[in-house]
Amino acid sequence: MSLLSRLFIPVLVAILPAIGFGIFDEFDARSTAGANVRAEAAQLRDTIQAEQARVFDGIRQTALLVAASAAVRDGDSHGCQAFLDRSAAALPREQIISVTDRVGTVVCSSRPDQVGRPLGSRFDLMAALKTDRFLVGDYIRMGASGAALPFAVRYQGSDGQVRGIVAVMLDVAWWKTDRSFTGLPENVSLTVADRTGTILARRPDPADQAGRSAVGRTLENLAAPGVPADSPVVQATVQPSASPQGLFIGVGIDPRDIQRGLDSATLRRVLFLTGGLAAALLAAAFLGQRFIRRPVSALVEASARWGAGDYRARVGLSDDRSEFGVLARAFDAMAEALERREKERGVVDDTARKMAAVLESSTDGICEIDRDWCISFMNGRARAIVDPDRDMIGIPLFEVFPEAAGGLVQRECERAMAERVPVSFEEYFGVHDRWLSIRAFPTSDGLMICFQDVTEGRRADQHSAWAEAHNRAIVSTAPDGMVVIDERGVIQSFNPAAERLFGYQSGEIVGCNVTVLMPERDRAVHDGYIWNYRHGADRNVIGKGRKLEGRRKDGSTFPLELSVAEWKDGCRRFFTGFMRDVTVRHEADAVVKAARAESEQAVLSKSRLLAAASHDLRQPVQSLLFLSAALADGLRGHPMLPLAGSIDQATDALKRLLDGLLDISRLDAAAVTPRITVFPADTLVGKVSAEYGQRAERQGVSLRTVGCSMRIASDPALLETILRNLIENALRHTTQGRILIGCRRVSGTLRIDVMDTGIGTTPGWSDSFAQCPDGGEGMGLGMAVVRRLAALLGHRITVESAPGHGSRVSVEVPLVDLPCPKRSTTEEVAAAAEERHDPDTRGLVVILDDEAIILMGLRVLLESWGYQVISAMSLDEAVQQVADGTRSPDLIVADYRLADGNTGPEAIDAIREIAGPGIPGIVLTGDTAPGILDRVGRRGFGILHKPVAANDLHRIVLEYVEGGAEARQIPTSTAALTM
Repeated sequence: MSLLSRLFIPVLVAILPAIGFGIFDEFDARSTAGANVRAEAAQLRDTIQAEQARVFDGIRQTALLVAASAAVRDGDSHGCQAFLDRSAAALPREQIISVTDRVGTVVCSSRPDQVGRPLGSRFDLMAALKTDRFLVGDYIRMGASGAALPFAVRYQGSDGQVRGIVAVMLDVAWWKTDRSFTGLPENVSLTVADRTGTILARRPDPADQAGRSAVGRTLENLAAPGVPADSPVVQATVQPSASPQGLFIGVGIDPRDIQRGLDSATLRRVLFLTGGLAAALLAAAFLGQRFIRRPVSALVEASARWGAGDYRARVGLSDDRSEFGVLARAFDAMAEALERREKERGVVDDTARKMAAVLESSTDGICEIDRDWCISFMNGRARAIVDPDRDMIGIPLFEVFPEAAGGLVQRECERAMAERVPVSFEEYFGVHDRWLSIRAFPTSDGLMICFQDVTEGRRADQHSAWAEAHNRAIVSTAPDGMVVIDERGVIQSFNPAAERLFGYQSGEIVGCNVTVLMPERDRAVHDGYIWNYRHGADRNVIGKGRKLEGRRKDGSTFPLELSVAEWKDGCRRFFTGFMRDVTVRHEADAVVKAARAESEQAVLSKSRLLAAASHDLRQPVQSLLFLSAALADGLRGHPMLPLAGSIDQATDALKRLLDGLLDISRLDAAAVTPRITVFPADTLVGKVSAEYGQRAERQGVSLRTVGCSMRIASDPALLETILRNLIENALRHTTQGRILIGCRRVSGTLRIDVMDTGIGTTPGWSDSFAQCPDGGEGMGLGMAVVRRLAALLGHRITVESAPGHGSRVSVEVPLVDLPCPKRSTTEEVAAAAEERHDPDTRGLVVILDDEAIILMGLRVLLESWGYQVISAMSLDEAVQQVADGTRSPDLIVADYRLADGNTGPEAIDAIREIAGPGIPGIVLTGDTAPGILDRVGRRGFGILHKPVAANDLHRIVLEYVEGGAEARQIPTSTAALTM
């Protein structure tokens, strides 16, 4: 019999008592199952009763809370209803709270449809009026299909008298969703009934033959719940007299389920015992395999591998306390001894191979010679240096290197061999054109010689020496002073040019601080500059020229130009300063500066002269404009009308030329101060486009504007002048086609474009005062004014043009990101005025000017437009004529300078005092001084700068007289430059 067969017998003997204990336990379990089931039913009954008590106690607390509310105690039915309406959302939906009076009528309820319902016939509820206890009533039906269990508690009024009851109706459907019902096992039945035996809840609830539920029926009419009437059950009950709520609770468990459970347990025990027996037999087989057959097989296999020469084989048994383990340890000890001897032999061989590999891979040439001076070893690097195609093992050293015989190599190697000391040296081998660094080490067998090719290093050293000599020659012959300092400011070198510059010799200045070359006022801060630079500040001084003063040895100072370069020598930082004496240059610059200042002063004087003469120059031109316009109106239909038109064109050209000259003079004289404000771009663009629209139409050119809703920051008057000049140029150069004025947002700015399809220009024309490229009228003064105004405002002007393809001139204005409302343009206001007024009923205009010729031309011009005119040369004359008249003026136009030292604003105020404060006023002046314009602007008057064109005057007068208050808010300046 094998070892495994013998192992099965004690296993079977050990399992037989366990089988006997299992049979006894089965009989005991069946005898105690009935008692356990009854205990389980009682426990379920108690749990259900406790859960219902918890819910009923919550209902009691709710009823007491309602009874204690102020509205209920005071008998306020409306307040009570409002209180219950607010509380309805927090109540469970299966609960209804109602408050009754003493006779049982519901006065308020959480369900308003219950108000007015009588509960006086419910004696089980009305009994609460006679006791302080919380009463549970009997089953009550509510509506066609609903039913509830009622609860009641009385409440007292503020006077202490009983006023009625608070009734809570609990829908019997609550039991179907309560966890005490839903959480019961499938084999458990439950019945809940009130004191009268009416069933409130039943689980399960099979319908009778008529399909009715058991709820609402009495217990006498039903069989035992959940099972047939003849089936035995184990029940636990609570009678109404023993229940705190007066309810009957019955719990039943189907005994067939109990029997099925016992049968299942018996089957499990049988299966368990059978499985245990099988597991024991399998365990016996497994353990026999593991602890008997496997160790024996491991010993046999290890012996076979040792016999084959594999000394790394081990038995590898983890059990070292059994007989098999002791035998395995003996086998393993023998194998380890054999393996150790094999490893020691392998280490020796491996060390030899590694040493040969190291010597072979070395970057140095290595050869070994014996005591007979014959080569016994030479690595690949040595063979590559000497002769890669020759086998030199066994050949004498000086036969391989014949040029070394009798020289330094032989002497040093013989010394190392004789004295047994290492030697090192460098030698040049002409045959190989190489410099070799040689080191010889004595060994037990002779010498080991290591040599390295240092030819490149030798040549690099020679090149460095040459470069250093070259750089020294450059530094010594440089015309500029060159001073090198370290991080502490100590001078390291001082070239000859620096010696000549400062008067110091290199020997006496090297090692001193560089501050000795500076004036006293600069010495204290120089070391701080170096410290700041080393710590990250003032980095912009490197590589940039600076002008400062130097101090010579004799104490004198001189201007010099300094640039600094930074460089490093390993971890040390140095600064090289390149210095040049600029005394001669400063003297020449001073002469040039004086000449330039003299020239600029002459130009400034000329410009100031023209600016001061602005008023006197504008007056006669204004007269010509008014008279030529009046003449043209008077010659309508006359053969001489074309001649009058030619005169008008000539005076208009003269006006533009004069405006340009005076504007340039004022800009050159710095007499213009911009006043930057934020305003909507479409107001300015719309205004100038409306003013030039009719002129473009008469010329046969389409003028179109693309508006925008952006605000810009600029001087509106100066920017208007720029746009007017650009539009004038576009009209002058475009005889047919179209002109477009548009806006585009570009990188934080608003670019206002004036584009035309005219003749175009050649590059550079806009930067000069040359004649217009088309040979037409006018000079290139408009663009000169635009360039100066843009520079004054800080706006960028760009011009794109090509001959025959039109032009685009753009001005870029700072953008303010605020949207602006849409406003009416000047053209819209004027059109509205034309529609509101009949041209035959023009208004009355008062005009004042101390120049008779201008006064006459202005009167004739206004009368030709259909206006009534009062003209005067002085304030007193104008006031007298207005006072004698029967009609109040509609507009006052006054020159700024009047007779007797009076001004136009004073005349307007005087006329307003006698004719009315709301009369608009316009000041017509040839002065452009900023102080005058400020004073007029603060008074709220419009400003017209002479010379003003007749068409512009007609439009503005029309706006002021017939356009209403909206038109008077529009700026009225039409000068080429408003300042």
